[in-house]
Amino acid sequence: MSLKPIDPYDDPRVTHEFATLNGRNYHYVQGLPQGTPKGTIFCIHGFPDFWYGWKNIIPYLLQKGFRVVVPDMIGYGKTDMPRVPPSPISAYSWKSTASDMYALTQHLKLSNVILLGHDWGAFASYRIHLYHPRSFTYQIAFSDPQTDKDLESEDNRRKFIKFLYRNSKDAKPVGKLQVEKDLISGIGEDNKLSALFTEKDLEVYMDAFSRGFHGPLNWYKIREVNHEDEQKLEITRIEVPTLIIRAMKDMAIRPEMIDGQDKLITDLTVRDVEASHWALLEAPEEIFKHIDEWLGNVVLGSKLKL
Repeated sequence: MSLKPIDPYDDPRVTHEFATLNGRNYHYVQGLPQGTPKGTIFCIHGFPDFWYGWKNIIPYLLQKGFRVVVPDMIGYGKTDMPRVPPSPISAYSWKSTASDMYALTQHLKLSNVILLGHDWGAFASYRIHLYHPRSFTYQIAFSDPQTDKDLESEDNRRKFIKFLYRNSKDAKPVGKLQVEKDLISGIGEDNKLSALFTEKDLEVYMDAFSRGFHGPLNWYKIREVNHEDEQKLEITRIEVPTLIIRAMKDMAIRPEMIDGQDKLITDLTVRDVEASHWALLEAPEEIFKHIDEWLGNVVLGSKLKL
Protein backbone atom coordinates (compact mmCIF):
# COMPACT_ATOMS: atom_id res chain seq x y z
CA MET A 1 0.00 0.00 0.00
CA SER A 2 1.64 3.20 -1.17
CA LEU A 3 -0.18 6.35 -0.11
CA LYS A 4 1.05 9.90 -0.58
CA PRO A 5 1.65 11.63 2.77
CA ILE A 6 -0.44 14.68 3.59
CA ASP A 7 1.13 17.90 2.37
CA PRO A 8 1.70 20.32 5.27
CA TYR A 9 0.37 23.38 3.44
CA ASP A 10 -2.05 22.45 0.67
CA ASP A 11 -3.78 19.09 0.44
CA PRO A 12 -7.38 18.63 -0.75
CA ARG A 13 -7.81 15.55 1.42
CA VAL A 14 -7.85 17.61 4.63
CA THR A 15 -9.01 20.97 5.92
CA HIS A 16 -7.37 23.16 8.57
CA GLU A 17 -9.89 24.33 11.13
CA PHE A 18 -10.06 26.12 14.48
CA ALA A 19 -12.32 25.76 17.50
CA THR A 20 -12.53 27.47 20.87
CA LEU A 21 -12.56 24.71 23.48
CA ASN A 22 -13.00 25.68 27.13
CA GLY A 23 -11.76 29.16 26.28
CA ARG A 24 -8.63 27.97 24.43
CA ASN A 25 -8.16 28.22 20.68
CA TYR A 26 -7.29 24.88 19.07
CA HIS A 27 -6.10 24.17 15.56
CA TYR A 28 -6.94 20.81 14.05
CA VAL A 29 -6.77 19.04 10.72
CA GLN A 30 -9.81 17.12 9.55
CA GLY A 31 -10.22 14.63 6.73
CA LEU A 32 -13.45 13.08 5.48
CA PRO A 33 -13.57 9.82 3.51
CA GLN A 34 -15.65 9.26 0.43
CA GLY A 35 -19.14 8.18 1.43
CA THR A 36 -20.50 7.84 4.94
CA PRO A 37 -17.72 7.53 7.55
CA LYS A 38 -17.46 4.21 9.36
CA GLY A 39 -16.43 6.12 12.47
CA THR A 40 -14.18 8.91 13.68
CA ILE A 41 -10.57 8.63 14.82
CA PHE A 42 -8.76 11.32 16.82
CA CYS A 43 -4.97 11.16 16.35
CA ILE A 44 -3.17 12.57 19.40
CA HIS A 45 0.49 13.51 18.91
CA GLY A 46 3.34 13.62 21.41
CA PHE A 47 6.64 15.49 21.90
CA PRO A 48 8.06 17.26 20.01
CA ASP A 49 5.43 16.97 17.33
CA PHE A 50 2.20 18.43 15.97
CA TRP A 51 -0.53 17.26 13.61
CA TYR A 52 1.98 16.71 10.79
CA GLY A 53 3.48 13.72 12.61
CA TRP A 54 0.44 11.76 11.38
CA LYS A 55 1.03 12.66 7.72
CA ASN A 56 1.49 8.99 6.73
CA ILE A 57 -1.40 7.64 8.81
CA ILE A 58 -4.12 10.11 7.81
CA PRO A 59 -4.37 8.92 4.15
CA TYR A 60 -4.53 5.30 5.28
CA LEU A 61 -7.39 5.96 7.72
CA LEU A 62 -9.28 7.97 5.10
CA GLN A 63 -8.89 5.15 2.61
CA LYS A 64 -10.32 2.78 5.23
CA GLY A 65 -13.43 4.94 5.43
CA PHE A 66 -12.82 6.80 8.69
CA ARG A 67 -13.20 10.46 9.48
CA VAL A 68 -9.88 11.68 10.86
CA VAL A 69 -9.36 14.57 13.28
CA VAL A 70 -5.81 15.55 14.24
CA PRO A 71 -5.45 18.42 16.73
CA ASP A 72 -2.36 20.39 17.58
CA MET A 73 -2.34 19.71 21.31
CA ILE A 74 -2.18 22.54 23.83
CA GLY A 75 1.10 24.43 23.51
CA TYR A 76 1.86 23.07 20.03
CA GLY A 77 1.58 24.26 16.45
CA LYS A 78 -1.21 26.78 15.91
CA THR A 79 -3.05 25.92 19.14
CA ASP A 80 -2.87 28.29 22.11
CA MET A 81 0.27 28.10 24.26
CA PRO A 82 -0.54 29.34 27.79
CA ARG A 83 2.48 30.87 29.54
CA VAL A 84 3.24 29.40 32.98
CA PRO A 85 3.11 31.68 34.90
CA PRO A 86 0.75 33.55 34.80
CA SER A 87 -1.36 30.52 33.78
CA PRO A 88 -1.31 27.57 36.19
CA ILE A 89 0.52 24.42 35.12
CA SER A 90 -2.86 22.66 35.26
CA ALA A 91 -3.55 24.22 31.85
CA TYR A 92 -1.45 21.33 30.51
CA SER A 93 -2.79 18.55 32.78
CA TRP A 94 -4.30 15.30 31.56
CA LYS A 95 -7.66 16.34 33.03
CA SER A 96 -7.58 19.64 31.15
CA THR A 97 -6.54 17.90 27.92
CA ALA A 98 -9.33 15.34 28.35
CA SER A 99 -11.84 18.14 28.87
CA ASP A 100 -10.64 19.92 25.73
CA MET A 101 -10.83 16.78 23.59
CA TYR A 102 -14.33 16.07 24.91
CA ALA A 103 -15.26 19.65 23.98
CA LEU A 104 -13.92 18.98 20.47
CA THR A 105 -16.27 15.99 20.13
CA GLN A 106 -19.14 18.26 21.14
CA HIS A 107 -18.02 20.93 18.69
CA LEU A 108 -18.00 18.33 15.89
CA LYS A 109 -21.25 16.75 17.15
CA LEU A 110 -19.67 13.33 17.64
CA SER A 111 -20.97 10.76 20.09
CA ASN A 112 -18.23 8.13 19.87
CA VAL A 113 -14.57 8.48 18.93
CA ILE A 114 -11.61 6.11 18.58
CA LEU A 115 -8.34 7.42 20.01
CA LEU A 116 -4.98 6.86 18.35
CA GLY A 117 -2.03 8.23 20.33
CA HIS A 118 1.76 8.38 20.03
CA ASP A 119 4.30 9.21 22.75
CA TRP A 120 2.64 11.65 25.21
CA GLY A 121 -0.40 11.31 22.99
CA ALA A 122 -0.74 7.67 24.04
CA PHE A 123 -0.61 8.60 27.73
CA ALA A 124 -3.12 11.38 27.09
CA SER A 125 -5.43 8.99 25.22
CA TYR A 126 -5.75 6.72 28.25
CA ARG A 127 -6.70 9.68 30.44
CA ILE A 128 -9.09 11.10 27.85
CA HIS A 129 -11.00 7.83 27.99
CA LEU A 130 -10.87 7.57 31.80
CA TYR A 131 -12.26 11.07 32.25
CA HIS A 132 -14.87 10.69 29.48
CA PRO A 133 -15.47 6.93 29.02
CA ARG A 134 -18.76 7.28 27.16
CA SER A 135 -17.35 9.41 24.37
CA PHE A 136 -14.00 7.75 23.62
CA THR A 137 -14.45 4.14 22.69
CA TYR A 138 -11.10 2.91 21.63
CA GLN A 139 -8.26 2.72 22.29
CA ILE A 140 14.77 12.93 30.66
CA ALA A 141 15.14 15.90 31.88
CA PHE A 142 12.81 18.01 29.84
CA SER A 143 11.12 19.36 32.99
CA ASP A 144 14.28 21.36 33.80
CA PRO A 145 13.60 25.13 33.35
CA GLN A 146 17.04 25.44 31.73
CA THR A 147 15.85 23.37 28.77
CA ASP A 148 13.20 26.00 28.02
CA LYS A 149 15.93 28.66 27.95
CA ASP A 150 18.26 26.48 25.88
CA LEU A 151 15.62 26.29 23.15
CA GLU A 152 14.80 30.00 22.91
CA SER A 153 17.12 30.56 19.94
CA GLU A 154 16.16 29.44 16.45
CA ASP A 155 19.56 27.80 15.88
CA ASN A 156 19.22 25.69 19.03
CA ARG A 157 15.67 24.68 18.13
CA ARG A 158 16.91 23.52 14.72
CA LYS A 159 19.65 21.41 16.32
CA PHE A 160 17.19 19.96 18.82
CA ILE A 161 14.60 18.94 16.21
CA LYS A 162 17.25 17.43 13.93
CA PHE A 163 18.65 15.44 16.83
CA LEU A 164 15.36 14.07 18.17
CA TYR A 165 14.03 12.88 14.83
CA ARG A 166 16.42 9.98 14.38
CA ASN A 167 15.84 6.31 13.80
CA SER A 168 17.60 3.22 15.15
CA LYS A 169 20.13 3.24 12.28
CA ASP A 170 21.50 6.72 12.93
CA ALA A 171 24.99 7.03 14.39
CA LYS A 172 23.77 8.88 17.49
CA PRO A 173 20.21 7.72 18.27
CA VAL A 174 17.99 9.94 20.38
CA GLY A 175 18.14 7.70 23.43
CA LYS A 176 21.82 8.60 23.89
CA LEU A 177 21.00 12.23 24.77
CA GLN A 178 22.21 13.18 28.23
CA VAL A 179 21.04 16.47 29.73
CA GLU A 180 23.44 17.57 32.45
CA LYS A 181 24.42 21.23 32.21
CA ASP A 182 23.42 22.26 28.72
CA LEU A 183 21.01 20.53 26.37
CA ILE A 184 22.69 21.77 23.20
CA SER A 185 26.13 20.69 24.43
CA GLY A 186 24.65 17.24 24.98
CA ILE A 187 23.55 17.14 21.36
CA GLY A 188 26.97 18.14 20.08
CA GLU A 189 27.93 19.42 16.66
CA ASP A 190 27.68 16.20 14.65
CA ASN A 191 24.00 16.58 13.94
CA LYS A 192 23.23 15.39 10.44
CA LEU A 193 19.67 15.20 9.19
CA SER A 194 18.21 11.71 9.61
CA ALA A 195 16.79 9.72 6.73
CA LEU A 196 13.42 10.10 8.49
CA PHE A 197 13.37 13.79 7.64
CA THR A 198 13.64 15.83 4.46
CA GLU A 199 14.82 19.42 4.45
CA LYS A 200 11.20 20.40 3.79
CA ASP A 201 10.08 18.44 6.86
CA LEU A 202 12.68 20.23 8.95
CA GLU A 203 11.44 23.64 7.83
CA VAL A 204 7.82 22.61 8.50
CA TYR A 205 8.78 21.69 12.07
CA MET A 206 10.83 24.85 12.52
CA ASP A 207 7.76 26.84 11.55
CA ALA A 208 5.53 24.83 13.90
CA PHE A 209 7.91 25.48 16.82
CA SER A 210 8.65 29.12 15.97
CA ARG A 211 7.13 30.14 19.33
CA GLY A 212 9.70 28.03 21.16
CA PHE A 213 9.24 25.02 23.41
CA HIS A 214 7.68 26.60 26.49
CA GLY A 215 4.29 24.98 25.83
CA PRO A 216 5.51 21.52 24.80
CA LEU A 217 7.96 21.33 27.73
CA ASN A 218 5.11 22.00 30.17
CA TRP A 219 3.84 18.50 29.37
CA TYR A 220 6.83 17.29 31.40
CA LYS A 221 5.89 19.38 34.43
CA ILE A 222 2.38 18.13 35.20
CA ARG A 223 3.11 15.04 37.28
CA GLU A 224 1.98 16.55 40.58
CA VAL A 225 -1.23 18.10 39.28
CA ASN A 226 -2.05 14.89 37.38
CA HIS A 227 -1.57 12.87 40.56
CA GLU A 228 -3.92 15.16 42.47
CA ASP A 229 -6.56 15.02 39.73
CA GLU A 230 -6.42 11.25 39.37
CA GLN A 231 -7.13 10.64 43.04
CA LYS A 232 -10.71 11.63 42.18
CA LEU A 233 -11.11 9.35 39.15
CA GLU A 234 -14.07 7.04 39.47
CA ILE A 235 -12.78 4.69 36.76
CA THR A 236 -9.21 3.35 36.88
CA ARG A 237 -9.37 0.57 34.26
CA ILE A 238 -9.57 0.87 30.49
CA GLU A 239 -12.80 -0.94 29.66
CA VAL A 240 -12.76 -0.51 25.89
CA PRO A 241 -10.84 -2.53 23.28
CA THR A 242 -7.26 -1.26 23.06
CA LEU A 243 -4.42 -1.85 20.60
CA ILE A 244 -0.83 -1.17 21.68
CA ILE A 245 1.83 -1.22 18.97
CA ARG A 246 5.29 -1.50 20.49
CA ALA A 247 8.28 -0.06 18.67
CA MET A 248 10.90 -2.64 19.60
CA LYS A 249 13.85 -0.27 19.06
CA ASP A 250 12.29 2.66 20.94
CA MET A 251 14.82 4.05 23.42
CA ALA A 252 12.39 6.62 24.85
CA ILE A 253 9.37 4.44 25.59
CA ARG A 254 10.96 1.03 25.87
CA PRO A 255 8.91 -2.04 24.87
CA GLU A 256 9.04 -3.55 28.36
CA MET A 257 7.21 -0.50 29.72
CA ILE A 258 3.89 -2.04 28.67
CA ASP A 259 4.46 -5.19 30.75
CA GLY A 260 1.48 -5.69 33.05
CA GLN A 261 -0.88 -3.50 31.03
CA ASP A 262 -3.27 -6.42 30.69
CA LYS A 263 -4.07 -5.96 34.38
CA LEU A 264 -5.28 -2.42 33.67
CA ILE A 265 -6.85 -2.91 30.23
CA THR A 266 -9.75 -5.34 29.90
CA ASP A 267 -9.47 -6.07 26.17
CA LEU A 268 -5.84 -5.61 25.10
CA THR A 269 -4.16 -6.47 21.80
CA VAL A 270 -0.37 -6.05 21.52
CA ARG A 271 1.57 -6.00 18.28
CA ASP A 272 5.24 -5.22 17.59
CA VAL A 273 7.14 -3.36 14.88
CA GLU A 274 10.91 -3.33 14.37
CA ALA A 275 11.32 0.42 14.50
CA SER A 276 12.51 3.33 16.61
CA HIS A 277 10.42 5.81 18.59
CA TRP A 278 9.35 7.40 15.30
CA ALA A 279 7.65 4.26 14.00
CA LEU A 280 4.97 6.38 12.31
CA LEU A 281 7.68 7.69 10.00
CA GLU A 282 10.03 4.70 9.91
CA ALA A 283 7.61 1.80 9.48
CA PRO A 284 4.18 3.08 8.34
CA GLU A 285 3.43 -0.07 6.34
CA GLU A 286 3.83 -2.26 9.44
CA ILE A 287 1.67 0.15 11.41
CA PHE A 288 -1.01 -0.05 8.69
CA LYS A 289 -0.99 -3.85 8.85
CA HIS A 290 -1.59 -4.01 12.60
CA ILE A 291 -4.19 -1.24 12.65
CA ASP A 292 -5.97 -2.85 9.70
CA GLU A 293 -6.17 -6.17 11.53
CA TRP A 294 -7.46 -4.53 14.70
CA LEU A 295 -9.99 -2.29 12.95
CA GLY A 296 -11.36 -5.26 11.05
CA ASN A 297 -11.51 -7.73 13.93
CA VAL A 298 -12.43 -5.40 16.78
CA VAL A 299 -13.69 -1.97 15.73
CA LEU A 300 -15.75 -3.11 12.75
CA GLY A 301 -16.43 -6.49 14.32
CA SER A 302 -18.88 -7.36 17.05
CA LYS A 303 -17.05 -5.79 20.00
CA LEU A 304 -17.62 -2.13 19.35
CA LYS A 305 -20.48 0.04 18.17
CA LEU A 306 -19.55 3.33 16.53
